[in-house]
Formats: sequence, structure tokens, C-alpha cells
Amino acid sequence: AGNPYAAGMPPPPSGTAAQHTRILGENYAACTSQSARTQIHGGWAAGAVLSLSGSSYVDVACLDITDFSNCGKDTDQVACESGGTTISDFANDGISLKNTSTNITLTDIRIHGLAADGMFGSPGDGFVAKDIAIVGNADAGWNADNSDGTTGVGSLLVQNFDISWNGCVEEYPIVDTVPYFSCRDQSSGGYGDGFGTATVNSPAPGWQVHFDQGTVSYNTQDG
Repeated sequence: AGNPYAAGMPPPPSGTAAQHTRILGENYAACTSQSARTQIHGGWAAGAVLSLSGSSYVDVACLDITDFSNCGKDTDQVACESGGTTISDFANDGISLKNTSTNITLTDIRIHGLAADGMFGSPGDGFVAKDIAIVGNADAGWNADNSDGTTGVGSLLVQNFDISWNGCVEEYPIVDTVPYFSCRDQSSGGYGDGFGTATVNSPAPGWQVHFDQGTVSYNTQDG
């Protein structure tokens, strides 16, 4: 209470190898179209719309994760107000993770228009994301650096993906065919990696990261 930056959906209870915890949007298993999915939006400076930090054996599917604001947390044309008595209707991150988050699957997920990162943090072993879009997030697409001295462990597979236009603010409401503006990288007050990691060694045999069959485009810094 009284701290919107720590607010958001708490981590779900972990499942088991035999029975996963499942968070399923509408039209589950038939939600290729974004309009067929359940939309979850964060507001009023929520830290993360969905936290999976420390959860294991969790399946998430058929969600459109966003906020209802056209502001960004970097040095953006429209700045998110988050100090004093004025708070904008934004969410910082879409999904947050830690490397204690194991055996997580994301399927048919679009994460877009967040004020900072589409995804924040690096997961643990057994992370699989399929048919995922991380698009138009103002700071970075997937910032896998928790800034706590850790990095990912085990295996990560991202398949059939779109990581684009990160480092740019997404319009709200969306009216243009290309609804992105205020695009910034580290040399202009922003960040802009599509997928960025910490410079930290992972335990042997190293973090096994695989990106397969996807598009990486128009991010303002490293793809």
C-alpha cells in the first residue's frame, strides 16, 4: 500500500512437473490473432504487470500485456510522471523474472508499449517462449540484467518471435501504421536493446540461449 512501483500481479504459486500452474487467456490454443487474446494492462506506475519471479512450472498463454499510456521512463518526449503527487497511468515492465524462475512456458504472448522493459530479468532452467512479440517498449525489449549480479542459468528457447521497435515509445491510443516515436539509445538518454544481458558468468556449462525463427528489427541499440 502506498508504493505503486512495487505493485502489480504477484508471482503465481508454483506448479509441479506433473501439474503445471496455468494462466490462460481467452481462446486458449486458438489465439494467433492479438485481438483474440485477453488484454492485461498495468497502470499508475505499477512495477510489473505480471511477475514470475521465483515461480516454477508455470504456463502462461494468450495474453496481450501493455499499459494505457504513451510515456517513457527514459529521457523521452513524453515523460512518465512518477514523483510527488502526480503519477501517470503507466506500467514499468510487462513480465519480470529471476533465475529461480524455472520451467516457465510463454505461448502466444504480445508485450508492448511498456514505459521501461517488455521483459525484465533472466530466467532459470527450462524457459520456453513460443509465438511471442516484444514490441515498442520504451527502454528495452527484454532487459535480462537484473542488476543484482546474477544472470540466466540452464536452457532458454525463444521460437517464432518478433523483437522490434524497442527503445521507442508506443502511441496510446494507437492511430498510426507505425505507432512509435521518441526512439533513443544509450547515446541519447535511453537504452534500446532488443535482448540485453548482464556481463556475468553463468555456472557451468553456461547459460544455453537459443533464438529460433524470428524477426529482430528497428531496435535502437543491440538486436
